[in-house]
Amino acid sequence: MIRPVYFYYHDHRPSYESVLKYFPEAEHVSTQPSAYAYWDEIEKRWDGSADLLFMEEHIIFHEQVRPQLEACPSDWCVFPVGGQMTGLSCTRFTAKLQRDVTAQMIRAKARRKCPHCGAPHFNFIDGPIMDAMREAGYPHQPCLHSPPVEHLPD
Repeated sequence: MIRPVYFYYHDHRPSYESVLKYFPEAEHVSTQPSAYAYWDEIEKRWDGSADLLFMEEHIIFHEQVRPQLEACPSDWCVFPVGGQMTGLSCTRFTAKLQRDVTAQMIRAKARRKCPHCGAPHFNFIDGPIMDAMREAGYPHQPCLHSPPVEHLPD
């Protein structure tokens, strides 16, 4: 089972509408409170109980995302943006991967972080996740799916 989580900061209406169309059950989570709120919200959900699909506000999702991710046996899947893997724009992490690579392991890999709590800065979350995954023995590249998702201008 996939638990879709739509992270947003600004109002990107076309992105929001694509989430409603293809993932009506998605949890909508604001990352506005601080530069570390994105990580705080990820960490709350990174518990190994369900596959997590991270969806970011500047992406338009399409009808092939869900069926491909539900059918794929890989632990780490990405729908690239314009053919390139960028950040966490449309990324699935299985429950197994989350149990193997804990939030504490990811937090420990953060290079740019909150001086008070150590949470990774929102612009630098994908790096610590990938570093912790590599240390746990996961491949250096995710399973890439196509067609790519569309990126909206900022």
